[in-house]
Amino acid sequence: MKQRIEKIIPSKLETGFQKWVYRYAPYLPKWVTPNMLTAIGAVGGIIAAVSFFMASYCRWIYVSGIVGIMMHIVTDALDGHVARIKNMTSEAGAFFDIMVDVCLSTFVLIALGLSRFAHIQIVVFAIPMYAMTIVTLMNYILYLKEFPFPRFGPIESQLGYMVIAISGIVFDGKGLLTIGNIQLMAADILLLIAMPFSYYELARMQIQLFRRLQKKAGEDA
Repeated sequence: MKQRIEKIIPSKLETGFQKWVYRYAPYLPKWVTPNMLTAIGAVGGIIAAVSFFMASYCRWIYVSGIVGIMMHIVTDALDGHVARIKNMTSEAGAFFDIMVDVCLSTFVLIALGLSRFAHIQIVVFAIPMYAMTIVTLMNYILYLKEFPFPRFGPIESQLGYMVIAISGIVFDGKGLLTIGNIQLMAADILLLIAMPFSYYELARMQIQLFRRLQKKAGEDA
């Protein structure tokens, strides 16, 4: 029998949103599978990434980016829930879900860095953060049979991308703050505010994992 993975979600925003979305799961057609929902989320991620890049030519394209992120947020909450209520959970489905999450953040940030709405020198420090968090979480699952969400988790990141898109529409990539010879745009400022919290949470989870693995090794010796 497979050992149950304990999911730990400290974010009240994440848990509140999930409860709200779960209410609508019974209205889904019976033929909809968890992997279909994950695939829809992947399409939303592609739409978001392309929109974040194409917004350089017309800032209103950010609207489709917001729609794409909303598609991903909703399906990302629903796919696991539908898998559990239909008894269709699988390791392949979990892998597919995680890969879609990593690709969304990675390519949206790359597109943002290549656009005129942010400096690539700042965005480049944000790109590896989500992938490093996923690797850390996978080790929690593998060694401790836990899936702890960061306190600054997926929904906060995705809502952050939506705020960046809205700021792009409002400010149109104009410099808002000058530091030295660099004019920081809205996206730059938002990333500089969010990254310290994200990296702190990543470091906290890694240190906690290391200490618990040390303790576990001592108990098993």
